[in-house]
Amino acid sequence: MAEFIRDIPDLGTPYWWEGVTWPKLVATLPERADLVIIGAGFTGLSAAIAAHDAGASVLVLDAGQPGQGASTRNGGMVGAHPRLPWDQLNCEFGQDVADSVFAEAAGALEWVQGFIAREEIACGYETCGRIQMAYTAGHFEGQKRLAKALGDKSR
Repeated sequence: MAEFIRDIPDLGTPYWWEGVTWPKLVATLPERADLVIIGAGFTGLSAAIAAHDAGASVLVLDAGQPGQGASTRNGGMVGAHPRLPWDQLNCEFGQDVADSVFAEAAGALEWVQGFIAREEIACGYETCGRIQMAYTAGHFEGQKRLAKALGDKSR
C-alpha cells in the first residue's frame, strides 16, 4: 500500500495553524466497514456523517492529518449558483443539463446551511451577499445575457 502514498509538496503554513498541535493519529483498522471513504476533506467527512446518520459503519482514511489538505486551504465560499456560467454549461452540455444544474444550486446551498447548523460546525459561516464584477465589456455583455436567460426561466 505504501507505493500509493506520494509526497505532498510543502505549500507553506496557513496562519490558522499557528499554535495548533497536531495529534499523532494511531488507530487499529476495523475488520469490516459498510463504507470506506478515502479523504478526510469537506466532501469525505460530509459523506461519512451522512452515511453514519443513515446507519452505516464508516471508515475514513486520509494520507495525512484531517484538516491539512485542500479543504482547509480554499476560500470557503458557497453560493446560490454554480461556478460555471449557464451559457457555458448550455454550450458544452445542452440546455436541459444547464437548467438542471442551476435548478439544483439553491437547494444545495440550503442543504449546506442546514448541515452546518445541524452538525453545529463552528466554521464562521456567514451569509454576506455577493458581487460579481465584469472585467471586460465582453464579460459585462455575458452577465446581461445570463441575467436575461435566468429571468426568462423564472417566469
